[in-house]
Amino acid sequence: MQRLIVALALAALTVATVGQGSARADGAWLDSPQPPANWNQERMAIPAPPRTFDPDANPRCLDLGVRMPETDEDEALVQAGWVLAGAYEAGWGTKVILGLSGFDGMCRYWGYNYFVFQNGLFAGTLAPQPMDSRTDGAADDMMLLGRERIRVTYRRYTASDPLCCPSGRSAVMFSITNETGAPLVRPENVTTEALAP
Repeated sequence: MQRLIVALALAALTVATVGQGSARADGAWLDSPQPPANWNQERMAIPAPPRTFDPDANPRCLDLGVRMPETDEDEALVQAGWVLAGAYEAGWGTKVILGLSGFDGMCRYWGYNYFVFQNGLFAGTLAPQPMDSRTDGAADDMMLLGRERIRVTYRRYTASDPLCCPSGRSAVMFSITNETGAPLVRPENVTTEALAP
């Protein structure tokens, strides 16, 4: 009986420890009043990733889009602990770079976010916390629309949705302002729609 209690206690500790490192997206911010409260601040530091990247955890994922730094902005993200993934989008002095901290078993991104820089200065992220693929509020598509506009779509799941198929999506238009000499990303509006079954 005592061995069973010890085993259950260790299992509970393991679950609690794993939960603390979780980077699960929370789409509740997409349901907030318009415009959503801004989590970005002028001259903020690049946030740390939610977990330490382990290249040995799933080495085959490294060949699927992980890249070496090419720009000063890339290097700043790597120095902060992020792993660069996919191509960055750039224009009008603005760069939007995808950084992640891990993969799931199918090499989908875990603990990821989009980082915005303007004229080399960090302007903020495109989600209030790191996201995991196939969770509510996970960014699906990002488009740089000019020097001051970015559009991002996010998956919206209900409790009954299968992981493959969210029942809705939210589109957020972001602006980039520069009122005090430091660029700042702001969510301006959210549009949510149901997807056809």
